[in-house]
Amino acid sequence: MRTRTLLLTAAALGLAAQTALGVCGPTTARTLAVTDSARIYAVPAAPGKPVKIVGCHLETGGAPVALATQLTRRVKAGKRLVQQKITITQTRINGAYGAIVVRNFDAIGRGKTTVRVVDLRSGAPQFASTKTAGATGRPRDWNVTDLVVSHDGRAAWIGVYRPQPSQAEIWIRAFSGVASIDAGPIDPVSLELNEVPIEDGTIDVGINYTKRGGTEPGNSSLG
Repeated sequence: MRTRTLLLTAAALGLAAQTALGVCGPTTARTLAVTDSARIYAVPAAPGKPVKIVGCHLETGGAPVALATQLTRRVKAGKRLVQQKITITQTRINGAYGAIVVRNFDAIGRGKTTVRVVDLRSGAPQFASTKTAGATGRPRDWNVTDLVVSHDGRAAWIGVYRPQPSQAEIWIRAFSGVASIDAGPIDPVSLELNEVPIEDGTIDVGINYTKRGGTEPGNSSLG
């Protein structure tokens, strides 16, 4: 079973989300990810003001759950001020769980990228991890280019080293914690989540991905 959050674009995206989700978020909000039962959206803000990133789920009547704030501001670096930018670069939904990637760096490279998974019904955090960069270079030199989240809050993501895009790494968050499972020429947007029901009523959760332009397959369990 392949599971992917529906990602749409333009004005049709907001309308589709509102039609599917009823009271789950305002119609004026920009939808970042949507399924038939949940939504992640950006609350409209005045130019230059922080943008709140919010999730909601129909099970709780579309009650808003704060996920992050996207903004640009000036922060101190010694005796001077430098620009800090917080952006949301990936959003996914599966069942009741929302996953986002928050990139937070200032102009001199201080900061981190964080993967967060949250229960969109209660706002309870499932986990947060800053394991998004390999050993080469600095954390700001790595981008999370793909992300998947399972129906029960497990996840996987790909980080790519921008100066040398053939250098990438995959991390998974299983019940035992976060671990790197592969590194090398991983295709940056090749993650596919597999959720397969088995005879005892549980669901086997794993990922597929590719390397070297699709010529080399890879996979891992998220058990």
